[in-house]
Amino acid sequence: MNITDKRADMRFVRQKVGLVFQYPEHQLFEETVYKDIAFGPRNMGLDKKEIHERTVRAANAVGIDEKYFDRSPFDLSGGEQRRAAIAGVLAMEPEVLILDEPTAGLDPGGREGILNIIRNLHEARREMIIIFVSHSMEDVAKTAERVIVMNKGGIDMEGTVEEIFSRSERLCEIGLEVPQITRIVGRLNSLGYDIPKNIYTVEDAADAIKKLIGE
Repeated sequence: MNITDKRADMRFVRQKVGLVFQYPEHQLFEETVYKDIAFGPRNMGLDKKEIHERTVRAANAVGIDEKYFDRSPFDLSGGEQRRAAIAGVLAMEPEVLILDEPTAGLDPGGREGILNIIRNLHEARREMIIIFVSHSMEDVAKTAERVIVMNKGGIDMEGTVEEIFSRSERLCEIGLEVPQITRIVGRLNSLGYDIPKNIYTVEDAADAIKKLIGE
């Protein structure tokens, strides 16, 4: 569907696609965490039982305990506020969930927490398409199943993580890079260490180096 077409049914699109903007915590506004998560379902005209069930389900999906429901969302930590904002979109149960730079501005613990939410959602709701936009190649390597590389408003490359990162020269040409750990592994290879080149996460690199040391 071309959503820029004046004839496009945007109401239909908004019912199918949930969008989590960069820094979604800036969009929190309700008095309590519960009301903020429930805002979307309430606007959809659902009954109270369905609203409550969706709110609880969404909160559980992002790791927000129900004991926080009566608290102001502005009393939460930065990472918790982002979780609450994501839950507000999830409560509308979209068929497609799009997250724009979901880990932007978070510390390492917060980043990993958000990436875990994305991975867990994917496992729990296989029928929902999850798209996350990121310039962090480390986040992409650890989380994505399929990668689309955009350049100048169009698709430049598309494939698995391994297929995309094997084209490091092209990535550099358009202003992107392979994950830092992949460059380190490449350097070790150039120094004569026998480590697989198709390593894109720190965890895989650690396993390969342990195996090398053991041998």
